[in-house]
Amino acid sequence: MSRRLAIDTNLLVLLIVGQVSRPFIGKHKRLRTYKEADFDLLTKVMSGFDRVLLTPNSATEASNLIVYGVDDPLRSQFMATLGLILRNSDEHYKSGAEISKNAEFVRLGLTDAAWLTILDDQSVFLTDDVALYLAALNIGVKAYSFAHVRAWSTLT
Repeated sequence: MSRRLAIDTNLLVLLIVGQVSRPFIGKHKRLRTYKEADFDLLTKVMSGFDRVLLTPNSATEASNLIVYGVDDPLRSQFMATLGLILRNSDEHYKSGAEISKNAEFVRLGLTDAAWLTILDDQSVFLTDDVALYLAALNIGVKAYSFAHVRAWSTLT
């Protein structure tokens, strides 16, 4: 049985940008609260898993966010890196109609509610979104807050 790590949109953006240009992490509009050390921590966490789990919703959102305000050649490099990640990940799809039935849909939106419909006991979920983290815990998903992981990493 493979161990899968599900990473939410912002962490996927961090992964992509960090793989292409570590110094650009703090300059990217969506990553101003992150540092290169956060990318290192994310890749360290990911190394303990066999596969990355994504949803089409989070991948689409990340695709839009990574290129926002970014010109070539970085733009093309970000998209090529996303493509590589997609080809090497497990991507699980649920229809928007099915996702909209989730109790958290109205509060969290389509992308976040999609996670709550696909996560299972085979997956560990890592997010930096507090509301999504708490919703995942509330339904019994093995979820971790990236802020907590960051804090724990400073204790060791």
